[in-house]
Amino acid sequence: MEPTPVVRETLAALRPGRAWGEVRLVDEVGSTNLEVRDLPVWSSVVARRQSAGRGRRGRAWSDTEGHGIACSLLAEVDLDGLGDGALGWVPLATGLAVRDCLVSLGLDTALKWPNDVLAGPAEQKVCGILCEALPPSAKGEPPRVVVGVGVNLDHEAPDLPVPTATSLRLLARAAGRPAPTRDAVVPALLDALRDRLDPLDLTSLRRDYREASATLGREVEVHLPDGSVLRARAEGVDDDGRLRVAGPQGSATVSAGDVHHLRHQPPS
Repeated sequence: MEPTPVVRETLAALRPGRAWGEVRLVDEVGSTNLEVRDLPVWSSVVARRQSAGRGRRGRAWSDTEGHGIACSLLAEVDLDGLGDGALGWVPLATGLAVRDCLVSLGLDTALKWPNDVLAGPAEQKVCGILCEALPPSAKGEPPRVVVGVGVNLDHEAPDLPVPTATSLRLLARAAGRPAPTRDAVVPALLDALRDRLDPLDLTSLRRDYREASATLGREVEVHLPDGSVLRARAEGVDDDGRLRVAGPQGSATVSAGDVHHLRHQPPS
């Protein structure tokens, strides 16, 4: 099928020299993460509206007004020489990729572990990320991961999903810059994701994540699924992307899947 003019323009805006799968740009979809699963690797589905999206730990995520960007990329992650635990870095790499994209558009942001992208002194959230590993398609093939990103693009304050969120339009206005357009953000985001995931370079990821992190060195509250709260200092990220903390209750290493919520404590 011949790509539509919008898809052709998006493909033309991507950095040359890479083989991509299908790129589908649609107005509305239930879940981009579900739509991209059966496409060739390095395919993407991008929608204005998502009516049945999901966040981490099964939370609902939707934008029925069409102010955001819902983007899912089917990535193939080569773990050769890295070990299976390196797959835990994919969500962190995705957060870094979103930050790379926004910095390229002139919008400075930071990361809250594992992959919340925050902006400004109030640490407002600008996007949501959900990465889902798929069953192996064939023995010996690299793992495939659906990388889902939902960006708050042109919301005004009353339209934001939660009071602690912001949008690229609001960030650009505060910085005295023109608001980034959907046509500019989508190819920049796809290129940034590909840069971070193909290949998965753990050396640069660890270095860049430390520099971009708003969590490391901070006092945090780690809310666990059983309702307990671990109050500690975020000391680092281990080789598998898990957060190392230490405090009065002792030291611990927690994975993103084990944490219901992480909150930065305000400075004392």
